[in-house]
Parts: sequence; C-alpha cells; structure tokens
Amino acid sequence: MNQNTTAITGRNTIREWLDHPTGGPALRGLLAQAGSSEDSLGPAMSLPLQQLVQLSQGQMPQEAVDELVRAANGGEIPEEAEATPPSSQRFEGRTVIVTGAAGGIGRATAERILAEGGRVIATDVSADRLAQFAEAAATDWLVTVTADLSDPAAVQAVLEAAGDRVDALANVAGINDDFSAIHEVSD
Repeated sequence: MNQNTTAITGRNTIREWLDHPTGGPALRGLLAQAGSSEDSLGPAMSLPLQQLVQLSQGQMPQEAVDELVRAANGGEIPEEAEATPPSSQRFEGRTVIVTGAAGGIGRATAERILAEGGRVIATDVSADRLAQFAEAAATDWLVTVTADLSDPAAVQAVLEAAGDRVDALANVAGINDDFSAIHEVSD
C-alpha cells in the first residue's frame, strides 16, 4: 500500500470508499462487474461498507467485502481498531417507529437508532425475522410488533405499543405487488 494512502476497512462508509484514492476505483469496479454504478447506492452512502453484506441478502458475500479491502490496501486486510459506539446520542429519550424493521434498510435503521439511545417500535409482517432481530438486539429498548400496515387495526396496535409518545417515523416497509392479477374495468 502507498505510504501516503490511509488504510480503509469495512467500517468506513460507502461515501468514504468512493472518495478514497484506491478504495473508490475498487468499489466502482465491483459495481461495474455487477452491472451497476455508484448512483444505485443512493441512500446507502452513509452506511459502512460491511453493512452491504447483510442488506444485500446474499447478493454481496463477505468474501467480496474482504476482496475490496485487500484491493484497496495493497493486498492486505489492515487491523481494525475496536468498534466505537456512535458518539451521538441524538435519539436519547425518544421513541421512533420503524416499519419494515425485520431486515435490510429497516433493520439497519432500527439498529442505528438503538445505538444512538432511542427506543424503537419495530414493525414488520415477518414475526420470525422480528423475533430474530429482538434476540440479536437483546435490549428492552426494542419493542417488536408483527403488523401488516395495510390493516388499520394493526396500525393501532403499533401506536399502542409506542405509548404516549412518538417522536419520529421511519417508514421503510415496502409493498410487494407482483401485478399477477390484472383487474378489468367493466362498463
């Protein structure tokens, strides 16, 4: 690795990777191989590169991140300092509802809010994945509610779980419509 180049790891954000003199070309090359570009990363720019392994749901394996780190650091994976918790406690004392919280961007959002001192009401249609999230988080600051948000009663259950105070909503839940049923309009 060039003496003047700072080491970059999976803990650096995607934006830091793209701005890095050796990391940027390495990441852009990987994206090009996948038929994509940095424009497709939009809202993920502030996430650590490592987070893409989980968010991609198997599309980007750990080996790909390791190869990027090696490519950007002269064939070596630099030792990483111990992870430091976010210095910000901007969500301390606040309650945030996060929809689509069982995986992907929703889970990453919920994890970050928890890390910054917030209480999270995590909702999703997948009870199993919410239970896995709750087990992994192991905190009383995470309240899970299995809910299909197209049902007004489910929305009410989420609000009841939040209690007297809701400070923010991260509406990350997606709608999966495969357009398999075509509706005909009758005269």
